[in-house]
Amino acid sequence: MSPQPVPAVAPNVSSALPPPERYWLVLVKTWALSILFHLSLLLLLGFTWHTATRPAGDAPEVLRTVELVARRDSPDGPQFVDQTAAQAQAAASANAAPTQADVQKIVGGGAASPVDISGALPKGADLAGLGLGAGPPMLGGGGLLDGPSGSTGGGGGKARTEVFGLKGEGHKFLYVFDRSGSMGGSGNRALNAAKRELLRSLADLGDVHQFQIIFYNELPTIMQLRGDAQLTFGTEQNKSLARAFIEGIKADGATQHEPALKLALQLSPDVIFFLTDADQPELTRPQLDRIARLNQGRAVINTIEFGLGPKIRKENFLDRLAAENGGASAYVDISRQ
Repeated sequence: MSPQPVPAVAPNVSSALPPPERYWLVLVKTWALSILFHLSLLLLLGFTWHTATRPAGDAPEVLRTVELVARRDSPDGPQFVDQTAAQAQAAASANAAPTQADVQKIVGGGAASPVDISGALPKGADLAGLGLGAGPPMLGGGGLLDGPSGSTGGGGGKARTEVFGLKGEGHKFLYVFDRSGSMGGSGNRALNAAKRELLRSLADLGDVHQFQIIFYNELPTIMQLRGDAQLTFGTEQNKSLARAFIEGIKADGATQHEPALKLALQLSPDVIFFLTDADQPELTRPQLDRIARLNQGRAVINTIEFGLGPKIRKENFLDRLAAENGGASAYVDISRQ
């Protein structure tokens, strides 16, 4: 007798589900765990991103400025110079009072050995080819404040000054004064009078105006402030150093006018005051022509002749030199000085 098949019994699905009273409790726990898991994951990701993007260290960010440096080639390799610091140091040096060494250098080196003319030519590194010496940059244009002296204040910031009544106006002034042996007669009367007038003229210049001084006999001797034979600005410090140079000049030697005038013109001044006792030799016609060609009307040349007693000759080479270069001439009786 074969066994009887056991009838299949369908599973009781209702027995696998939680009781109705616990169904909602299980569902709430499941959602709560899911929310907690995803929230923890978001917090972890946020913390990781903040750590990766935050700057290292706890110090606050510092604003830094950009500084300009200049590269200079040398045998030891390239060198980099802080231009801001260098300019500050140069400004401090320019405003410093002249030292005894500066004065001694000018007094000792001015009249003793004449400078080579090539040393007074404008240097290629100078701004705009002006051959500027130490000092502040050249300023121009209307409304420029002039120096404290009463004679400054011409149009466009120009200075007005004079030498023995001859007036000059401009930014750049050259004083070319004879110091030959004949200027030392009667106890240096002529040379001392010329020095006094030169110092009075310098007092009219402001800080933005430039000047240079040349004393000459058979060769020119140019003032060199700190070893520089270029035009220099009319600061009180430079005027003080110029006074030391002027006081150290002695009358000596023969006379050659042309080399000193050529040297002065190479510095491209606005005005030249040329002073001499007109001793022999005089400037010849070819020499006067060479000076006029070199000048090309750029500089006004005023001439001052020193003499004892009234002027005898109606016209001489000094009158012609002034007339041919836009200037004026004057005669000074030294016996009245």
